[in-house]
Amino acid sequence: MEQTYPLWFGFPAFLGDPVVQVVAGLLVLVFVSLIAMYGLSRLRSINAHNLQIEDIVRKNFEEMRTEGDLNDQEFRKIEALLAKNTSSQQRPESTN
Repeated sequence: MEQTYPLWFGFPAFLGDPVVQVVAGLLVLVFVSLIAMYGLSRLRSINAHNLQIEDIVRKNFEEMRTEGDLNDQEFRKIEALLAKNTSSQQRPESTN
């Protein structure tokens, strides 16, 4: 006996075919994967931009130290704060 599929309003009969369902499922999977890859690439580019800004800030403070605007103690304190800020951004603290 052949299996029959219910026909709902607007539900074409060919969508009841298992081959069509597998192909449609694979297309949905590919589409969702592409969206996820796009989102991850955006996050990576944002992170790379933040690292570039951090490098520029460090270079500016080094320049200020060489020009005499900052003494060694102030520079070490700033470097420690920047390092602490960088490590806390890379490994977020758990709230447990």
